[in-house]
Amino acid sequence: MLNIAVIVSPTLNVSTLDDPQNVQREVSIVKSAILYGDKVELFSTTFNLNALHAQLLFQNNRVKARFIADEVKLQAQVFRNVDRTKLPNKVKEFTTFIDAIDRLSTRMGKDLFIREIEDGLSGNEEKDRQKLKARLKSNGVASLMKAYDAGLLDINVERSPLEIFNEIERNENTYDSFLIKRIVEKSLYPMFDWETVERFKSYKLATREKRVSERAKQTAFALSLFEQLPNFQNATIDEIIDIRRELQRPLERFRAKIMEIADGVKTDVWDREFRMSAEDEYRKKILPEIEDIRDACKSNKMIKKIINSKLNAPGLLTVGAQIVSSTTNLNLSLATILGVGATAREVYKAYQKYSDEKRTIEAKPLFFYEILNRKLG
Repeated sequence: MLNIAVIVSPTLNVSTLDDPQNVQREVSIVKSAILYGDKVELFSTTFNLNALHAQLLFQNNRVKARFIADEVKLQAQVFRNVDRTKLPNKVKEFTTFIDAIDRLSTRMGKDLFIREIEDGLSGNEEKDRQKLKARLKSNGVASLMKAYDAGLLDINVERSPLEIFNEIERNENTYDSFLIKRIVEKSLYPMFDWETVERFKSYKLATREKRVSERAKQTAFALSLFEQLPNFQNATIDEIIDIRRELQRPLERFRAKIMEIADGVKTDVWDREFRMSAEDEYRKKILPEIEDIRDACKSNKMIKKIINSKLNAPGLLTVGAQIVSSTTNLNLSLATILGVGATAREVYKAYQKYSDEKRTIEAKPLFFYEILNRKLG
């Protein structure tokens, strides 16, 4: 089993502050992880916050009020040490609002503050429920839950978001130490966003664990390959799950190829030059083989046309549309030929050549990548 830990940085930077609950980074990386691994465990404070929001759909107003009161404290803590001069005006207004609410909460006391929030929620339950559903759909949480429901994704909730944010703001590495320990103990393959890579590098944590570095290099290379596919970002989680289930055997050969290529990249994922090295390996070892596969598919398509033309010859039954229906999956069976009485020696030889070519193409390690590209297209 190849189990992947998707780790997305909990640090909110200027580019994400105006939409702090968006989990599109998580969605993109989880899609790659589902394609490459057998099971995925997600470490994301942003997703966990959204999961709490989702649970509120089924809670009473008192529980919702307590959650809102706690989140005000969390948001105030997150924004406290941010350089606000660099923020967009809309975000500055939001931080000022959070500060004011936080001060009000302190003056009133938590219990009274919660009762005030609860009173404000009364009468708006259905409207709030619909707004929250729309938000969870638009920010990517709902799509990740589909992977969870399919049994492909686990959500790690061992550490509270507030605790993690506070540790990072104090420049402590407790959370990162927890992550490294988890990866090593469960023998996971880590797949990081680049903010996490930079943080791990600065703490010099993962760089001490050779096995973590080697596996991170492999998954980082796979992630970069998937994200280069033209239509990958537009693919839904449902589409990714369907493709993943269909292409299990080609995937195993693809993994072996990625491991081989990643071993050839001399830099570690923590190094500044890693992306350039990975790009060089892609151009030297991936692109030429992909072109060979495409050329072989075109060649085999011509063999199918020859077989079809013979089957359409006088005296033989026409089955053209049935046989040449899919160049992607290269499907053509001997039973189809014999079933229409095509026993001519040249047709059988063409079929043998077609079958040999089909097996050769599908045995290539990067067949998985090329078929994935076609299916997403």
